[in-house]
Amino acid sequence: MGAICQPEYFDDRIIDLVHDKYDIAFRGGQITDSSLISRQVCQLHRILVASPAYLAQYGVPKLPTDLMYHKLLTRRFLGGKTVPWIFNTENGSSLTLDTQSALMTLSSPEILTQMAVSGVGVANVGVHLAWKYLVTGQLKVLLYDIHNPGSFAMTLQYPHRALIAPRVRVVVDYLLDAFSQQEELHVELSELQAFKA
Repeated sequence: MGAICQPEYFDDRIIDLVHDKYDIAFRGGQITDSSLISRQVCQLHRILVASPAYLAQYGVPKLPTDLMYHKLLTRRFLGGKTVPWIFNTENGSSLTLDTQSALMTLSSPEILTQMAVSGVGVANVGVHLAWKYLVTGQLKVLLYDIHNPGSFAMTLQYPHRALIAPRVRVVVDYLLDAFSQQEELHVELSELQAFKA
């Protein structure tokens, strides 16, 4: 059996799988293309995190407004939009923190996570990226009770069966099985309480 060797492209632009000749796509958020088969891999959430060393030096924020005095690490999508920092208020509405004065704005959530682990500042990252550092005590969750973690589905998409090559079907089955076994992709929000600062 020959190896499947295909180029990999990871970015956040929308592609047309059939027209652009892609076999598989991972998409986050709302899926609008119903001409493809969509298989949900997981629901992802974002959390605010910082290292214990950072919190020892700068203090633990108790309110969203406290974050104005912290070093914020935020993400910008390739399209230019930044990830919002949203908080639930006591009256049931929401508050979005202005992160224009963030210490750093990067496109890589993995690097943001590493910077938080290194004590550079407070980052808004996916639970799946922070999980192993929470478990080992290298990160703490901030403003757990009021931060709105959002929720977006990560979905695997591929052409309908009439168009799908057998090799692609094998890869799809493998990926779905592998992702189902990744603990960090299936963390319940309630589990994060144990890691609050």
